[in-house]
Amino acid sequence: MSDAPRRVTDPTELAELYGRRPDVHPYGLADLEEPLWSRSTWYRAGDAAVGVLDLGSGAPVLYAVAAAADGDRATLDLLATLVPDLPEHFVITGPVGLAERLTPAYAADWVIPHVKMRLPPDPDLPPPDPRVRWLDRAAADEVIALRVTGGDVSAFFIPSLLDTGHYGGIRIDGELAAVAGVHVLSERYGVAAVGNVLTHPVHRRQGLGRALLATLTRRLLETVPVVGLNVGTANAGARALYDGLGFVPVATYEEAELRLFV
Repeated sequence: MSDAPRRVTDPTELAELYGRRPDVHPYGLADLEEPLWSRSTWYRAGDAAVGVLDLGSGAPVLYAVAAAADGDRATLDLLATLVPDLPEHFVITGPVGLAERLTPAYAADWVIPHVKMRLPPDPDLPPPDPRVRWLDRAAADEVIALRVTGGDVSAFFIPSLLDTGHYGGIRIDGELAAVAGVHVLSERYGVAAVGNVLTHPVHRRQGLGRALLATLTRRLLETVPVVGLNVGTANAGARALYDGLGFVPVATYEEAELRLFV
């Protein structure tokens, strides 16, 4: 296969590439399904791949996590080559050093190092918590209000995620106190990524996040074999929660918001 960048028009090609490491690529695999596939543009050079996705709101999202275990440099090289074709403003996930590599063409609003984690097979999880209620689109305003208390600039949420049936919440005195859901879920490719795990500051350190996450992951494992998540490297509290439930690190990467430098 030539190393010259080219457009990818067949999602099965990328499914084979990302399917070699599904624990690292729940997002990459889920992005190959509709409606995202038809709203995205993908490029490949060798085993490096980059996707530009239009999620329907906000800035475009670039998926540039290295497909090969040793593929960070090749992916950064591909990104640099694609600069003339990239949007003026986007959010990106990719190899550590991506913001620096795209300088001076782009300036970063923020850059946050992250860790990808995966729940191992047959995890020893706590039992489901009966307080958990499964949320639907009617709870969108409640979830958005709760998210405002979190302050994570890189956190991702669109109300349609509530349509998955895999968003759980715990209410205290009638108010949504904690939530946990999914960012992506693909039964076709057997992957899910947990996201938006959040507890209101007033109700933290009461075990709500642990109860929600354990209940949610049990539910997801009935549907797909690979359940992963992303966590900011500096988020010690969340990392302790995930470690305690048995999640293990599988890769490091960066998230950043970049704008064309003018």
